[in-house]
Amino acid sequence: MQRSRKPPRRRSTLLPMQRQGPKVHNADPCPCGSGLTWKKCCQPREKEEVRVALCKKWEALRAEQQKEDMLVLGTKIAEKN
Repeated sequence: MQRSRKPPRRRSTLLPMQRQGPKVHNADPCPCGSGLTWKKCCQPREKEEVRVALCKKWEALRAEQQKEDMLVLGTKIAEKN
């Protein structure tokens, strides 16, 4: 009985995000100059931008993985014929 070999796991190519400027805490004045605290001004927008960016990266990685899976499947089918 032959054991099937699993393809090696791919390591993520995503790099950790790096802050552009100094860290801003919730109660600090917003860097945009609105006079509001960061929590009530720009924090929600930044969270949404990060979420959207991560979703786009994951979608691109998923599409790339699906292409590779289809190539492997096509190779296996060709080998059987």
